This record gives sequence, C-alpha cells and structure tokens, in this order.
Amino acid sequence: MAQDVKACGPLLRFCGYDPASHLWRGSALLVVRAPRDPLVISLSAPGLALEADGSVIELLHGCAVWRFAIEFRLGEREKRVEYSIRTARGAPIAENHAFYAPAAGEPWHWAAYSCNGLSHGTDAESVGGVATMWTDLVDRHLSAPLHAAIGLGDQIYADGLFRGAPSLAGYFEGRRNGKGIRKGEVTDGMPGEVEAYYFQHYCEHFSSPGMADAMASVPQMMIWDDHDIFDGWGSYPASLQDCPIFQSIFAAARRYYLLFQHHTTAERALESPGTDLFCSNQGACLHFLRLMGPTVALLGLDTRSERTLTQVLSPKSWDTVFDQLSTLPPSVRHLVVALPLPITYPRLPMSYSLLRGLAGLNRIRTVNRMLSKAGWAEGLIAFNEPELLDDLWDQWVCPGHRDERRRLVNRLQSLAFDRQLRITFISGDVHACSVGQFCSHPKVASPLIDPRSMTSVVTSAIINKPPPAGILAAQQFFDCPRRDANRHTHEELLRIFPKRGKVMGRRNWCEVSQASPHLGGGLAFTLWVEQEGAKGRATAPYAVEVPPLEEGYVVLAPGKVETMMDERWFGTGRAQGG
Repeated sequence: MAQDVKACGPLLRFCGYDPASHLWRGSALLVVRAPRDPLVISLSAPGLALEADGSVIELLHGCAVWRFAIEFRLGEREKRVEYSIRTARGAPIAENHAFYAPAAGEPWHWAAYSCNGLSHGTDAESVGGVATMWTDLVDRHLSAPLHAAIGLGDQIYADGLFRGAPSLAGYFEGRRNGKGIRKGEVTDGMPGEVEAYYFQHYCEHFSSPGMADAMASVPQMMIWDDHDIFDGWGSYPASLQDCPIFQSIFAAARRYYLLFQHHTTAERALESPGTDLFCSNQGACLHFLRLMGPTVALLGLDTRSERTLTQVLSPKSWDTVFDQLSTLPPSVRHLVVALPLPITYPRLPMSYSLLRGLAGLNRIRTVNRMLSKAGWAEGLIAFNEPELLDDLWDQWVCPGHRDERRRLVNRLQSLAFDRQLRITFISGDVHACSVGQFCSHPKVASPLIDPRSMTSVVTSAIINKPPPAGILAAQQFFDCPRRDANRHTHEELLRIFPKRGKVMGRRNWCEVSQASPHLGGGLAFTLWVEQEGAKGRATAPYAVEVPPLEEGYVVLAPGKVETMMDERWFGTGRAQGG
C-alpha cells in the first residue's frame, strides 16, 4: 500500500435506516492525493458481498475527496461488515476496516461525544493525550459493538485560525480591540488561506490515533458548534458577525464542515430528493432525523448557522423541524434531540449587562485579570468582547435565548402528548457531564405516565480539559430546581455521581443502549467517566435509565389520569415558531 497516497480516512457515516424495508444507508469518505485511478469499495459479511464505485465530490488542495455510497439490507442477526478501498486495478489505497450492522428489528447500540479537541494553549500530555478516551470507546466497541456514534459539536477546534492563516495573523492583535476585524476587507489571498487551514486541520485531526480508528469502524453522525467555526461564532454583536471577514470565514468553515462531517457539498445537500439532510429557511440550516432501529429516532439540529445574540433558530426553521418530526412512523416510541448546548445546566449569577458595559468602557481587562487570578478563566477578551460572555450568551438560559428555550420545551411537551412519545435531550459543550430532568409539577408517581418528563444527558468532553475548579464549584453551589418552562413543569439536575455532586468535571463519553427489556422504547444512557489520575486509562460508568411514555395514559393533573388532553395544561399552549 502506498501510504503517501492517503491524506485522511476512511471516515464512516451513518445516513439512514428504513425499518419497513430494513435498508441501511451509509457512506465512506477518503481523501487521497490526486490524480488517481478510479476507486472502488468492497464490502463483505455473512450473506453480503458488494462493490460500489466511488465518486469524487471535491478536488482541492492537490487532493481528491472520494465518497462511497453504501447500501444493504439488515439481516436477522448482527453482522460484522469488512470493507476495503482499492483502485479499479486492484491496488489497495487504505487499510482494511470493519463496522457492525445491527439485526433488523432489534435495538441499536450507539455512542455520543463532544468537544473533540483541545482549547488553544492546552498541552495534550497535561490532560492525558488526545487518544485515551477514544481508545476507551474503541475498546468497548470491540467487546460490545457500537452501531453508530454522534458527535455533538466541536469535532474540531479551529480557534488557531487567526494564527494559522497568514492574512489573518495581523488581525490577531486586532482581536483585542475588534476595530481592525470590523473594518477589514477580504483580501484576494484570504479565502484560499482560510480554506487551506480548515482542510489541513480536518485531515490532521481526523487522522489522530484512536480517533481515526473509531471513525473508520463506527459510522458517525455529527452536528457542529462554535469551535467547528471558531470560538464564539454566533454570539458576537451583529457588527462583528456580519462583517465581511467573519462571513468569509463562516463560508469556508461550512464548506469543510459539510465535506468532512456530512460527506457532502452545499449543492448536493440542497438537492431534493437524494439527501439525508433536511434544510430549513431556504437552506440556511441543515439538520437530520434518523431512525435508530424500530422504536428510536435521533434529531440532530444545526444551532450555529442562524445563531445570533437573540435567536438560536429562526421561527421558519423551528416550523420546518417540527414538520419533519410529524413524519415519524408510529413505531417510534423515543425521540432523542441532539443539541450542542445543554437545555438544562447550572446557571451562574452573572450580569450580562454589566459585562457588556465594562467592555464598552474598556474596563473588561480589569475583570479579566481578576478572574484569571481566581482561576475562573484563562482569557476573557476577544474582539473587544468579554470572552467569558460568548460562552454565557451561548447558553439557552441567557436573556437572548430564554423565551426561545421556553417555546421549544412547550412545543416538545405537546409533541410528546400528541404522539405518546418519550423525548430525551443529549448535549455537550460544557467540558463536564451531568443529567438533568424536566417533569410535571407537582411530581407524579411515575415518568411512565408523564409526557413532561424529559431527561437531559450532557456528555463533554472526550478530549478537552475540564473547566477550572472555581467554575465547577460555583455550578454546584448555585444549582437549584426551577420552573421556567411553564408553571406545570419542574426542572432540576439529578444526583447520579455518588459523593461527586451533580456535575462531574472529568473527560467522558456516553453509551446508549436499550433499557430494561420490558420497557420497549426505553433507553439507558451510560456516562463513561475518566477516573482521577487515570487520564483515560480507566473509566467508571454512571448510568440513568429513561423509560418510554406508556401509551394511552398520561397525567394531566395531580391524582388524575386521562386519555384526552386539555391544552391549557401546557401553560402557554402550543408555541408557534421559535
């Protein structure tokens, strides 16, 4: 095998499953140094032997990006599918690999992870290396095969862009006052340098030890967050967000996000039919809805493309998302909603208006020094904006997104009742893990009959380091139950870490499997958490089971069980739009 031929891959992706026909769809992506002969993928398993020609979907930076469509029907038993990629003349191009396909009609076993990189200035060895938690995931996959995995955002950390692209390097110091970047023009060489940075970063990062093995052996799904673009994207003022340089960077980031994380291009993604993504607001956002076996569906939301200080998704996009959810087959009992940022998480009593005011008065440097000395942050200034503030302003509970959060929760509660559907959230972003829960207020005897019962699992980070001890301590201290969604809904964090509080600041990933066999549509979420001092060489499991919603009976009022719904019981009624 000519090792110098391959630049990145193979990267597996899960594209869809049809329970009626048992048709499984996926793809493999391979980046090779061009020019090369036509490439072919061969797959083999008991009762399965097929070949498919690859297609070049991009030619760029001296490389050809090959995509291989994979389709076959699931059988009565789980199968190990071996695959290889070679030239039409038979010369191997990449190592042989294998993935596991579930049995038709059986529950799936899958994983979730987030924050798949290191913040700028973090030494890999200081956190135990980039491969250790991925190695843990792969080891567990070898003993109990995973059928799919979802990356919940920050699959790469592109924050080095302002140092890595020569034409942007001059703006790095400009980050500290914001004026240069706002007034700057896109030079002739800038787009090419930015694109070269993203391309090289993806190729190198997705080829990292441990991670490369996982992405070649477990079909992936991914949604992006700010670091896939650069830190804070979507939570800067409009004068920054809409400036020509920022918009040029976003266009490049989106191109390579679609290419490496979705195996497609913008043109292909917008084709209808023939794409596994669905677009909202005339293609502004690209989301996906996948069936994970006969009773479980996974919704992956693009919450970055339309994000501003006052919205996460536009009302048109939310309507499109719920229109898509209305197409779920009746067999689905459990909907998992993948949101990069947690819908439930401890809130710090920060004053957004105070930080904004200090920034405008050029006093935020003083706050930066104070908090840095206290161990709360390593740097708070970016583009004349408090860098801590872009993280705070990202959160669902910030002033700009609070009402949108409430409408989303209410709308999902209505969906849960209408479809007798259990809904669970899974998220990342915060470099810690936790489990939160919405439920009816007053609480009822069992979540089996409570459509407002929605668990929120947070798994972060698989590579990045935990937050500073001061932040974690503050989160534990200020956490308290709330009723923000509506007056009939209680929310709180659950204590699943014995003697560790409700938030665990350790690296982790999440395993998702069928809950107790008698609970059709129930799921078990197991957080595999790095142990203190182990740095990835040892993990411990912390699990929570989420039961389905029992069909036909739901609690509407304390002590009363009905089969009909009074919409007034959802507080604000059915929210229209976002």
